Amino acid sequence: MAVVKVLIETPALLIMPESNNASPSNTQEATLPAGQTKPIKRETPPEIVPIYCLTTLSAEDESAYRNEIEKDQELAWVHPDFRYWGQGTNGTLDDMYRMWTELSAGSPYHFAFFIDRESLTNRSIIIAQPDAYTMLFSNDAQKWVHANFSAYIERSQLSADTTLNVPSGRYEGYLEDLVDDVLGKRGLTFGRVAAEAFRGIWCNLDIANMSMSELVEFHKSNVEAINSPQWDQEACMEKLEGLIRKRAEGGDDIS
Repeated sequence: MAVVKVLIETPALLIMPESNNASPSNTQEATLPAGQTKPIKRETPPEIVPIYCLTTLSAEDESAYRNEIEKDQELAWVHPDFRYWGQGTNGTLDDMYRMWTELSAGSPYHFAFFIDRESLTNRSIIIAQPDAYTMLFSNDAQKWVHANFSAYIERSQLSADTTLNVPSGRYEGYLEDLVDDVLGKRGLTFGRVAAEAFRGIWCNLDIANMSMSELVEFHKSNVEAINSPQWDQEACMEKLEGLIRKRAEGGDDIS
């Protein structure tokens, strides 16, 4: 399992949603009919959001965890739905990645929440989502691509080819063209934040108001990446070489 720790440095401002599906309270005032003197309160339909467990929850664990989430009463209509862990041992990052690949295909969300044994100890929650900044543009991503591409060039006996001498930090444009290979197939990014932030984070991710990396940074935590064990790194490097060659032949300055 390769885990890369990434410190996100982009400033972020948490803005809570204002749409009908992301109201800051669980009631809304309706328009008053003629002659009506008291406001009518209309209940906001509840939003059931799954939280996938990587550990067994006792009744006490679940109650304490729900109490943490309930600290945010501004978004009380967002309800956690615990998807219980059915195994005798605690889950790992490999299990989280496997669960993500299985659930993301049929999920209405492009992100997921997980809790593990550490979550029960420090009342935290894990946000998981393939995050573009982390996968493509972070300093660690640039170093990772540079190191692996250099090794690929050496294995391909092309190290003398100066047209492929791309400095570290200049891969962004090429990687954007390979977004499906890098972002969709390379793996998963995730971050750990306080459980009481669950409702606000769900709202911001649901309306794409902020990215996962921005939200994790806002809560003063780090983003990490899990590389898929099935990802064909060699094929991605080969495609990257082809893109760089194509641009060099077209007269683009790649140095």
